[in-house]
Amino acid sequence: MASVTQAEIHRRELKENRQERLFRAETCRYCGAMVDLSGFEMTPQMYCPYCQTIIVLRRDKAHSDEKNYGICDQCGFYSRPKIFTKFYFYFLVHVFGYRCQQIYMCNPCMRSAAWTMLLFNFLFIIGLPSAIYQVIRSHLGGSTFNKDFVGLDKANSKAKSKKYQKAFAIYATIEKRLGHCAGVRYNHALALSHAGQNDEAIAMLNESLKDCSNYLPSATLLQSFLASGNQAEQAAELAMKFAKY
Repeated sequence: MASVTQAEIHRRELKENRQERLFRAETCRYCGAMVDLSGFEMTPQMYCPYCQTIIVLRRDKAHSDEKNYGICDQCGFYSRPKIFTKFYFYFLVHVFGYRCQQIYMCNPCMRSAAWTMLLFNFLFIIGLPSAIYQVIRSHLGGSTFNKDFVGLDKANSKAKSKKYQKAFAIYATIEKRLGHCAGVRYNHALALSHAGQNDEAIAMLNESLKDCSNYLPSATLLQSFLASGNQAEQAAELAMKFAKY
């Protein structure tokens, strides 16, 4: 309801200035929010800032399971993250306690956290069942069995372990297979920036925005590159364009 109200307010503002023809909006088919796309180029994909999903606008061309893909809170890469529960239990004679935390993580990040949790809880037994369950979960799902995004977790893992050339090759394969894939190109750009190839990263971010003109993560990263590269005016223009998100 809030998204519809916000979009309607913008439409009225444009109408008052005799620019109503510039208004454009799409309804997210996953959360039902109305996404104001006014001022953005028409692209094959759109980004819903409410459920943070990249959506292929043509339903018959939609990527499989696209609604479950987004940014991992741990590593910042586009992937298929899910809720991971960190649980640690300890006791020392008459003193005992536990720590529990939930975080949105991709499978590669989950594996590292799950094995750490298993090793710690192994000492105190009580937290062991939870740790074993999380280890199993971390090795299931992700992009492994997704016909569209297969290889994405592997590419992200290679990028995080600084095996950049191998990561670039896998990203390129996925991009060729999907055609339009703003999230994958965002990962590619992120890996390029970690490798110190900022010019190539900027070019890849522009490609990402050609796939999805309102993809906020790509715009935010591009803005930081422009600002640090003495292109403050372009960075400000980009920030203004995305201000409503």
